[in-house]
Parts: sequence; C-alpha cells; structure tokens
Amino acid sequence: MRKFTLLVSMFLVALSLSAQTNLVQNPGFETWATLPDPWYIVSTTVTGVTPAPNTTLFTEGTKSIKIDASAASGTYNMAQSVTIIPGHNYTLTAKYYIESGDGTDARIWCNYKKDATTYFSETELVATGDYAKLRSGNTSSSGTAYLPDVKGSWQTYTADFTAPSTAVGFDFQFRTYKTAIVNWDNMILSDLTAGVTSPKQNLKLFAANGKINFEAAEGETVEVYNTVGQKVLSAAAISGNNSLAVNAKGVVFVKVGNRTGK
Repeated sequence: MRKFTLLVSMFLVALSLSAQTNLVQNPGFETWATLPDPWYIVSTTVTGVTPAPNTTLFTEGTKSIKIDASAASGTYNMAQSVTIIPGHNYTLTAKYYIESGDGTDARIWCNYKKDATTYFSETELVATGDYAKLRSGNTSSSGTAYLPDVKGSWQTYTADFTAPSTAVGFDFQFRTYKTAIVNWDNMILSDLTAGVTSPKQNLKLFAANGKINFEAAEGETVEVYNTVGQKVLSAAAISGNNSLAVNAKGVVFVKVGNRTGK
C-alpha cells in the first residue's frame, strides 16, 4: 500500500495558491499591440532592442516575450504597475529562458510604490528586508547578483513577501542586460491573504495501488494538489466510495467539497 501523508497546514497554503487570482495582467504576453499591453518600457532611451512575441518558445499559452539585447545600448527594462494591499502576503513568480549572454543576463528588479508615481527609495526598500527578494538576491543597487546563468531551459524565480504598511502599489519589473537574449513568461503576483479559508478537516481516505479512496456525496468537487499548489486532478465525485488514480509522486493534498483528509 502506498502511503500518502496529508499535511493539512501545507494543504491550506497550496489551496490558497491555487485559488488566488494572478494580479498581473497579460502575464504570459499573449496579447500584443506594439507592446504586450499593459507592460511598458522603462528604459525608453535604450536602443537596439525590439521586444517581440516568441511563438515557438513558451511555458504556457502560445507565446512568451523575447528580448534580444545582443546589440542593445544598455539594460532593457520592462514593467507593470500592480495594486497591492498593505499587510497582505504575496508570492511573486517569473519564468525566464536565457538563449545567450555573458552570465550577467537577467534580473527581477521590483519595488514598492507609495502612490501612483512615488516609489520606495533604496533606503526605504532596504529597511523592509525585502530588497534581496525583489531584486534577484542583491542587497543594494550596486549588487552583482543576477538570475542563475542557466542557458537553454526554462528557469523559475519566486519570492514571498509581506507588503509594508505604506505600500499600495507594486512595480513588477524585469531586466535584460546588453549582449543577452532572454525570453520571459508566466509572470505571477498572487495575494495569499485575500480569501484564505480553512476547510473542514474530516475527510477519511486511504491510498492503494496508486489510487486514492474516499467516501463522498454525488457531485462533490474533488481536487488534488501537489506541494507547490498546482492542481493535478479535478473531478466530480460519485455517491459512496470513490477511487481515483493520481498521476503524481510524493506528497499530495486532497480536498472533497469543503473537507480535507489527513
């Protein structure tokens, strides 16, 4: 018998992640005019770069954004402003694919905003304790850390933070440095505080031969999550005993209706 350990506290985090709406608009750069609106160019004086949709290299949807800075005059920055709530917990995720470069190729370079136009100063951002999280491991603007130099495959950067009491906006910015060619996709900013609920923890279940078994009422929604909050299965229950095959390894989390198992 294969034993599934159901860690309820972790399940609540995973469920919260899956349930939250991405606050970033056009996160996969699927919709384009001249640029993928509402993303905008920060470094408007930099020449030698024309951002373009990449329809052959992406992580979801049908596109990513390709920044070819191999002939750029400087660092090419793009950003989007997002409204956040002071005191709420957030998770940030960005996927990137480095095609070429010298190892100093890409960074996430975000900041908090006090209002529509006022950003945190460097001193204020350092004081939050979030500088390294929001800026690819750097602790000041003169830092030398970049996103890991892994070429030829998609990589993921993620960070969790709590919005400071004076922050009502968030500047989601990513940077591609000159000489590099980098593709970006699946930009996510999720509010982990809003709408978090605690399901009842009275679901009894057991696992055997790769299947999860449990009792349910007809039509109840069954959801199975992995440890990073990704939904790996969704189904409607039948009345009585249910037996579902789950294509996942390791720890999984099961929710039936508003009940979780342990």
